[in-house]
Amino acid sequence: VNDGVNDGVNDGVNESATLSIRQSLILRTLRQTPKHTAKSLSETLSIALRTVERELSVLKEKQFVKRSGSDKTGTWIVLK
Repeated sequence: VNDGVNDGVNDGVNESATLSIRQSLILRTLRQTPKHTAKSLSETLSIALRTVERELSVLKEKQFVKRSGSDKTGTWIVLK
């Protein structure tokens, strides 16, 4: 009876539980400023560039974000 309701609630909880603090911070920053590049995220958050690139890769793989446009002038779209 409550399957539909519980599925929606549990999905949101489980997805956020699978993110690291750093990934959550990157997502929050991208929601505020979608035009960030990996380099600008690295500078803004004081995280190594390679670490930001790796975390963005994981977030794309988990379908939390996707990149629209080119690497240089594109924007990030936060999906979840």
